[in-house]
Order: sequence, then C-alpha cells, then structure tokens
Amino acid sequence: MSSSQSSQLSSKVVNSWPNRSIESSQTLPLVLIIIVPFVLQLMAAVGLTGWLAFRNGQRATNALASQARSEVTERIQTHLNFYLEEPFHITQANINSVKLGELDIENKIALERHFALQLKSSPSVSQIYVGRNNGINVLAGMQSDGSLITKTTEGNLQRHVYALDAMGNRTKFLKVLPKYDPRTRPWFQAALSHKQPTWSEIYTFPQGEIGITAAQPLYDRQDNLQGVMAVDLILAKINDFLHSVKVSAKGQTFIVERSGLIVATSTGEKPYLFVQDSQGN
Repeated sequence: MSSSQSSQLSSKVVNSWPNRSIESSQTLPLVLIIIVPFVLQLMAAVGLTGWLAFRNGQRATNALASQARSEVTERIQTHLNFYLEEPFHITQANINSVKLGELDIENKIALERHFALQLKSSPSVSQIYVGRNNGINVLAGMQSDGSLITKTTEGNLQRHVYALDAMGNRTKFLKVLPKYDPRTRPWFQAALSHKQPTWSEIYTFPQGEIGITAAQPLYDRQDNLQGVMAVDLILAKINDFLHSVKVSAKGQTFIVERSGLIVATSTGEKPYLFVQDSQGN
C-alpha cells in the first residue's frame, strides 16, 4: 500500500467520527424536545385541574356552610324578635285597658284574672304583674307544671300566694311570702329611669331563677305615675329553644351580650352559677 493510499484511508476514518458525533448529538435533544414538554404540559394540566377541582369544592363547601349558618341565624333571630316583642305588646295592652277604663288597678281580683288569661295565651311569658307607686304588687305566674298562681301584697307588703284555676279565679291559699316592695326592684327602677318601655338588666328573681323583665311606666291623665306594668322572661326558656335548633352534628349556638356575658346557650348548661354568700344565701 502506497503512502498516498494510507493517507486517504486515515482521512476517511478520521472524518467519520465527527459525522457520528453530530448525528448522535442531533438525535438526543430531539427526543427531549418532543417528550419533555409533553410531559410537563400533561403534569401542568393534571395539577391545574386538580387544584381547580379542590378550590371549587372548597368554595361549594364554604357556601353551603355559610348558607346553613345564615338559615340558623335567621331562624333564631326571628324567634327572638317575637320572643322579645311579645312582653311589650302585653304591657302596652294592659296600659291601654287601664286608660280606657276596662281594667281597674285598684281591683286585685280583676287584675289576677286578667293577667292569668294573658298567661294562658302567652306560654313564653312566666309572670305578668303591676307594681304600684304605693308598694302594692299584683302578679299572676305560670308554674313549671303549667298551673297558675297569684302573688298579691297586702298593706304590710307581705305577699299572699293563691292557686288559680284556668279562668284566673282563686282556688286555694298556699302561703305567705316575706315582705316585697316592687319600688326597690330592678324592673321598677329601670322604668322610672327611662320613663318609657325598657328592659331591666339580667337579674335574679325572688324564686331564684335568672331572667329579664320588660317594664313600662303607667301614668294617669295628669301625667302622674301610677305604677309600672311588667312581664318576666326566664333565660332558661331561651336555652330550651336554642337546644331545639339543630345546627349540625357538633354545632352549638350562643347568645352573647355586648359585654361578653352569655345570655343563653344550646349546650344544655346554665349560663350562670349560683354562689353562696357568708350568710348561706
């Protein structure tokens, strides 16, 4: 073999390596260019679809939860509006009856019958009464068993308790309670202070229950105070209603004063505690 032929053969061998290298370098990026973007697009589409589905499901769940809360809140608010308006309808009706001469505040028996009949048609109300500016108090109350009683103060401000029938007539003398002056009670003081229909603060009733009183002052034609018409609401009855409202399997509802104190709750627990003083009261 001549030197020229050897040179040509070497040149061919050397020239073949770059061609293979170029061919290999062109084949690998082409696969990556085609496959990798496709995979990335597929992953992005799946991820975006999953994220949108999760977000839409979350929005739908939140919307349903919000709707359920709104419905429960509206139901509670509707009940409370009726529950809290009814006492003032009663006090205003009684004041109108006195002004029209249909009801005599000097006639204790007539007052007892009148208040008792009102209680029969207003089961959410526990007691209806009048406290006069001379210290006389006439009250009709509904007991927990549905029976009616009256508590009427005499000249010495002691209260005599009688059982009443369905028409408000006295049937049996029950007992004598200690002296009671309505003029010192929170509801009487609240009505005098505001000079218009108002709520008392939440306070303890003489029988130990916690409640609130709707009170409205009664004036004669000369604008002289004759007394205060009042209606009692017991907080426990609001608890009973909240307990009957089903929010969810574990949901609970509360009514809270602006001060932060709990007024009522659906948990079944009382929103207050009894504490004994040094005298054991």
